[in-house]
Amino acid sequence: MDPTDKELKEQLASGPFARDGFDDRLRRRIEMNLDRPEQRRSGSRRRRSRAAGALAAAAVLALIFAVWQWGPAGLGGHAGERASKLNNLQSATVPGLTEAYDETIRSAVLIGLRKDVTAPDGRTVSSYRTVLVAPQNNKLEVAAEGSGIVMPYKQTFWKIETTADDGHSDSQSLIAYQAYGSKALTEKPASVVATPRPNLVSERLLFVGNEYVAVAQDAAGGGDGAAPEYLYVKNIKQLASSAGTDYDPSTEPHTAFEDAVAEQPGSSTAAKAEDAAAVGASADGGKTEQWSIARKTGRWTGVSYGADSVTAPVDLNAEREIPTELPERVAPNDSLQWTWDQIRQVEPTATDAFSYNDLLATVVDREIKVYAYKQKDGLSHPLPIELEPNESIIMVLWALNQSESKNYADQWKKKVAEILDYKPQALPSAKS
Repeated sequence: MDPTDKELKEQLASGPFARDGFDDRLRRRIEMNLDRPEQRRSGSRRRRSRAAGALAAAAVLALIFAVWQWGPAGLGGHAGERASKLNNLQSATVPGLTEAYDETIRSAVLIGLRKDVTAPDGRTVSSYRTVLVAPQNNKLEVAAEGSGIVMPYKQTFWKIETTADDGHSDSQSLIAYQAYGSKALTEKPASVVATPRPNLVSERLLFVGNEYVAVAQDAAGGGDGAAPEYLYVKNIKQLASSAGTDYDPSTEPHTAFEDAVAEQPGSSTAAKAEDAAAVGASADGGKTEQWSIARKTGRWTGVSYGADSVTAPVDLNAEREIPTELPERVAPNDSLQWTWDQIRQVEPTATDAFSYNDLLATVVDREIKVYAYKQKDGLSHPLPIELEPNESIIMVLWALNQSESKNYADQWKKKVAEILDYKPQALPSAKS
């Protein structure tokens, strides 16, 4: 056998090549083999067969080289390397991740989004939408989607909307009401829907949990033309009670940070805090009355802004992260199960991520990708949710099918779709 052909075949049999599969020495040998003039035109059939084998080997090498070079740039350009990393991730290297592939998807994720638009008069007008991702026939699908924010609260669901922008008002307020259950409102009072809160320019959501929300409020009457801003965290009933009322920071219902993070909701300290917050707590006892819940990479965190009373506007430039970790009752299921090295092996351009049980959601520039990562090839086939310009995530809540009787993910599919009046688009019928 020609020595050059033999070396080529040994290279093919030895597995992956170093330095992306091609080095200069191997490239030169391939080119020499292709360019070598035929020395024995009247040679035997065996000689022609060897030449054909060398050409085939070169073609295989070229194909391998092309495939390897088509990998994503964020992973060094190696598709094979990225596939290997994803396969490694779908093993016991991630807490809670097993090697049992094709596992039944048990979780659902409820995502709340806020979109900000600048009006012609310079005001910021916000709109909201809710997206529920849940399993259907053991595949992830958008199970419900619609305007407004739908949030679970105890055994019911509440909905948060904004006052109507009818062109006659220069302000916008929030409305919260029970949207499912025996006390659900079938019609919202027209006076609340049509009438924003007096003395308030805008009111917008910054965070939504399953009990608490964080709101930013721009008050009317700023002396220099700018609207003074106030930041409060409220439970959902406090938000509902303020709809349609005259806005006054000194009486605005809210919950101080120290009361929100009380250890046990049923403790005497928490009960007193709840009673005080129900009527609008004032700045006494050194509590952090004005604060908010902001999204940092991979987690929700409490932030304060230097306001020393409920009546003093906040200074957004004085934002300071509160070192106390937010408890489950404030930021539920906020533990990221993946390391950032693992997340970026799945999605190199991820700017944020959320995870729970068997689902992972990564956030890129204009898209959320939801992975059923415990399924075979689940990391390779995410469900994409497109983000509109100036749209941000303000809510990520999870449900789990624990058993046949505690099938919370399935219940969310039914209830949220009913609240949002969502009907999945029918698939086009196959042509006969």
